[in-house]
Amino acid sequence: NNILTANLNSNTPLSTTQMGSVIGQVDACLRQGKNVSIGISQSEENPIRMERLDDNGNVVGVTTTLDWSEGGGHVMYITGLTENGFVVSSWGKKYLIPYSDVQNGSATTIFTWNIN
Repeated sequence: NNILTANLNSNTPLSTTQMGSVIGQVDACLRQGKNVSIGISQSEENPIRMERLDDNGNVVGVTTTLDWSEGGGHVMYITGLTENGFVVSSWGKKYLIPYSDVQNGSATTIFTWNIN
């Protein structure tokens, strides 16, 4: 039961207003206790960074969709938001996906659903 879908796969950058709307919708869903996922895909034109975070929120490593080992795509839960990006859980580790990478027209889908 998808209740929010933001298909950002057009390689067309989002305006600041459009990106703000996506962030606001994700924030509202998280506050309502809904599961929110982000799917990212490899894109030569607009790679996405995944900044590995330690327990204190410090960046301790960076990978991109150009040098990762996930194949063509990867889906993760969004567990939070910062002023700079989406906090995600990938294979039990915490990463930050910068809003700017998503806004720049990357191959991204954000979706949420109710689990009954």
